[in-house]
Amino acid sequence: YTSAALSTVPHNLHRLRRAPMKKMFSKASINKLEPLVHSTIDGLIARLRDLQESKTVVPILLAWTCVTMDIISDYAFRKSYNYVQT
Repeated sequence: YTSAALSTVPHNLHRLRRAPMKKMFSKASINKLEPLVHSTIDGLIARLRDLQESKTVVPILLAWTCVTMDIISDYAFRKSYNYVQT
């Protein structure tokens, strides 16, 4: 028993748990995401321009949350919920 606030699992157990996702988070796989990231950001910019015309206030944290969710859901589940557009 340790009184530390954080603890770690043994290296072999960590490697075993990490293995199924290793390819998904490789440098090459992440680099392939660049077009998705760019298109999502472009969508955000277009949406912000639309909202600017109507002088709508946009909480920027919410905007970035939408971008993040769209990218993650598309990458992890192959389904974007298009939060940026809503």
